[in-house]
Amino acid sequence: MTLIAERLSRISETDLAALCEITTAAIIDGGGLGWLTPPGRSVLERFFHGLLLVPEARLFVVRDETGQIQGCAQLLRPSRNNEAQAQTAQIRGYFVAPYMRGRGLGFVLADAVIASARALGCRVLNCEVPETQSSALAMFRSLGFEEWGVHPYYARSHQGTVKGVFMTKRLDHDAAHARPERQHEKECAVTSIDAQKSRTLNLYPAIDLKDGACVRLRRGEMDDATVYSDNPAAQALAFAQAGCSRLHVVDLNGAFAGRSANGAAVEAILAATDLPCSWVVAFATWRASAAGSKPGSIVSF
Repeated sequence: MTLIAERLSRISETDLAALCEITTAAIIDGGGLGWLTPPGRSVLERFFHGLLLVPEARLFVVRDETGQIQGCAQLLRPSRNNEAQAQTAQIRGYFVAPYMRGRGLGFVLADAVIASARALGCRVLNCEVPETQSSALAMFRSLGFEEWGVHPYYARSHQGTVKGVFMTKRLDHDAAHARPERQHEKECAVTSIDAQKSRTLNLYPAIDLKDGACVRLRRGEMDDATVYSDNPAAQALAFAQAGCSRLHVVDLNGAFAGRSANGAAVEAILAATDLPCSWVVAFATWRASAAGSKPGSIVSF
């Protein structure tokens, strides 16, 4: 059978109905997005539509062999002002419909979320699981998550207070700790889709360099930059391992000041991966000058 996990950037009426159905079933079973009693359909619809508007959140779903949504999860990044935790992410709202558990959907969904977090440059992925969800705990342990604490008063249920297990996973050394393939995974195809199925979309991940680090500028202001990684070579390698076929690198120092401070970072990226790279440069003194480039030009290697 073919199971597909994908990120949703918009929700069709059919998918919205399926999300409301599986959420209601999960709530009745004792675990679904924090509700103890199923809310009305309109409340759930507003919840999922609103979730897509949160810039730090990504909504993932897993579909069965018929294309029906049978589970969902959220990948949450810290807000942009939280630079101290910019390289972390958290899995929230993770569940599979109770009547579809034990078929491998949970692993397919988790693998897609982990791959997305790694592609974003996250080094640490956290999750918290109620102690009553023994299957979820076992799955996350098998995926390399480590328990670091227990909250004795994590949540309440109809039966009383429930403990919560806090878990974490390092993403920057997964290659050395690859988990063994499970038998049921051989029968599943894992696919992450962000575009319409009827179209082809080529994604070229960009690495913006400032003072040797991978950053994102807020409103294009050099003085308002969020650092996502201080290891550009590791970030480039993560993109390559995620299946990207090309890199796009921007030298922000060169673009703003006409003088680069990222020579070592660029050399490290070239040494870390053999992916074709396009560089947006604004200096003529480094390697690009050998190709006759001028400030502000785009050079491919």
